[in-house]
Amino acid sequence: MIVLALFLCALAGSPQREPAVLVHGGRILVGDAGHSSAGALLAEGGVIVALGSLPEVSRHPAAARARRLDLKGAVAVPGLQDAHVNLQAMVENRTSEDFSDVSSAADLLQRVAASAARLPEGTWILGRGLNPSHWSEGRIPSAKELAQHSAFHPVYIEFHSGIEALANTAALKFAGLEGRLNTPPRIVGGRVVPGEDSDASGVLIGAARELVRTHIQPELDGLWETQFPKVEQQLIEQGLTCVHDLGTQPEFVRFLERRRAQKLLRLRVVCYPTLGTEPMSLDVGPRREDLPSDTLSVPGIHLVLDASLDLRQAALLDAYEGWGNERGGLLTDEDRLANRLLEAARKGLSPCIEAHGDRAVRAAIDGWERLCGSVPDARQLLWRIQGLELVAPRDWPRLAQLKVASGLEPLVSWREPAPVAKWIGPHRLEERSGWRALAVQQQFLSLSSGATDPLWADPRRTLFGARSPAPRGLGLPGSLALAAMTRTPSQICGQGARRGSLEMGRRLDLSALSEDPTRIEPNRLGSVAIRGTLIDGRVEFWP
Repeated sequence: MIVLALFLCALAGSPQREPAVLVHGGRILVGDAGHSSAGALLAEGGVIVALGSLPEVSRHPAAARARRLDLKGAVAVPGLQDAHVNLQAMVENRTSEDFSDVSSAADLLQRVAASAARLPEGTWILGRGLNPSHWSEGRIPSAKELAQHSAFHPVYIEFHSGIEALANTAALKFAGLEGRLNTPPRIVGGRVVPGEDSDASGVLIGAARELVRTHIQPELDGLWETQFPKVEQQLIEQGLTCVHDLGTQPEFVRFLERRRAQKLLRLRVVCYPTLGTEPMSLDVGPRREDLPSDTLSVPGIHLVLDASLDLRQAALLDAYEGWGNERGGLLTDEDRLANRLLEAARKGLSPCIEAHGDRAVRAAIDGWERLCGSVPDARQLLWRIQGLELVAPRDWPRLAQLKVASGLEPLVSWREPAPVAKWIGPHRLEERSGWRALAVQQQFLSLSSGATDPLWADPRRTLFGARSPAPRGLGLPGSLALAAMTRTPSQICGQGARRGSLEMGRRLDLSALSEDPTRIEPNRLGSVAIRGTLIDGRVEFWP
């Protein structure tokens, strides 16, 4: 039995206190190092002030005036977090066309032609979810081919990965990318992929997408106000209390700032702004903490080193199988990466590096080692590597030794398309699945979806991908998987002292599920119901 402890905590300087809430009637997983549990908890002013059995908690002075929330046999866990989403894309994709079911290059051209015939001339054709890695021919239509089927419409389609996009000639013209690219633009964390004739192929990677997106922005701004609340509600109803938005555009940060100032932001958001398209400008503000609510915080910056394996754009140590000497490429070379890390360290910003291939991961680790050697205070920053689709075996221990926060997206490897397996070969395929065994060595392991659609950010999906032994290898233990979606995401963004568990004195973020997500068979996680979501002591969802 957990001994009752009373913890009276006032929010100094806070204009108002959240009403007291008492959660009872089920099992509460505290999320501490001892994996303890309780039968009830009480929070006042958003802070947990009593924890134990219901009779014990009820003796607290605040219990008499608290709103009582009956779990009715459900299991409460620390608030679930997704450590990597693309929140802006989630909002904008609600009105864009879904291309996720496109099965070939010819199919894509037909779909674009149909959209062009339906829409008034000059209207943008905006799409999402394109996934060429499943196409048998392994070819993506060029900007010119798209233009032949959409002569009077600019076209911009985001890939399912959230890293790449495809544009037609009209869209590229807005960005000044028509004709031959004698000198391709230098973009930190991005690339304009050249075509066969040294012109722009239409594929834009990472920050290069902003060259086109800035010309769509006036059409998208109006969507944010109407569609964001719907996305936010869906994420909350899926049990999420916080999302980490990696690669946030500055305009979207300002939009979130306005919502927070108007007290309209319900979901907690951690932003790592993108560095933009200028070669050496660190155009984001200082580290931003939002105490004590953590509604909107900016602990660091985001930089993309390479793209995903899906398009053979991940940077590899050895060549792709059957593609000659092709190894992919880094979107930011080692010298520029070192300068960026140094700039970030001087501003107190924690770097979040997106690295998918083993060469990119090694470059990120090497860059961090060099920085720590020259700037000792850099070790105080919480440094993250996200993606990690392919990691050389000798680099996994280095991640642990350097205390790097490793961000994994388990569903990416779980639903691995056949072309990727062919491109990397059987030996590296085993390395790709090795994270399951090696993840237990990592001090800071976070799990995420990388989703551009709220449906794919459902934490039950992510937990399934992490805990399931399919398609190869060992599933993560349930307690480790849960910690990687609760405690660790709080730690790596600097909120670990006040969030991430249901211990005394922590601020109350809580997700209630119909069954214990750490013990249920992984293949049954999809049937688990979300029974409630509390954020910073507020009841945001309790059906």
